[in-house]
Amino acid sequence: MALWVLYTQWNAEQRNALRECCCMEAFLPPERKARLHTTDPERLFQAAAAYALLRFGVKHLLGIPEFPVLTYGTWGKPAFQEVPALQFSLSHTEGLALCALSDASVGVDGEQLRPVSAERARRLLLSREPADFFAGWVERESRVKCRGVSAIACRKPVKARAGEHYYALPVGENYAAGLCTLSPEKVHMRKILPALLLDGKNRS
Repeated sequence: MALWVLYTQWNAEQRNALRECCCMEAFLPPERKARLHTTDPERLFQAAAAYALLRFGVKHLLGIPEFPVLTYGTWGKPAFQEVPALQFSLSHTEGLALCALSDASVGVDGEQLRPVSAERARRLLLSREPADFFAGWVERESRVKCRGVSAIACRKPVKARAGEHYYALPVGENYAAGLCTLSPEKVHMRKILPALLLDGKNRS
C-alpha cells in the first residue's frame, strides 16, 4: 500500500464560509469530541477537518465506501476496528490539518509556528527559535504517535529507533510538520481543498 499524507489549510474567510454552508462537526466522532473537553469552535473545527481528511482518504484513495468503526488504544490512539491493517494518524493546529495513511505504523504531527517562552524551551530541551523549536517538537510527536505510547514521552528527547523513517513535511512557511513511519514506501503528499472535504453529505 502507498504511504499517503493528506493535508488541508484554511484561512478565517474559508472557515467561516464552511460553517455557514455545513456542520463540520458532523465529521467528528462523538467519542473524540468528548475527549477534546472543549466548546471552542476553532479547536472543534480543526479536529473535524482532520477526521474529514481521514474520511476522504478512506473513500477516495483506498476505495472503502463505508467509514470503518473506530477503536482506541490504551493511550487514545485511534484505529479501525474492522480493518486493523490500515494504519492512520491525524494532527491539527490553527489553519492546518493532516492525515497519514499506511499499512505500517505511522505518526504525523503539525504545528503553527508561534513564539516560544524561554522557560518552555528550557524545560523541553529545545531551541527557543520557533522554526527550530517546532521542527524538533513535531519530530518527537510523530515518533511517539507512530509507537502508540503516551504523549508524556514528548517531554524529553525521543531517540530514533531501528526501522523508523522520519520525514519533515513541506506544508507552508508558517508551519512545521513531520511524519514517522515503519513503512519503507515513498511518501505521497496531496493537498485537499477544504470544500472538497464536504463530499456533499453534510451541507445544510
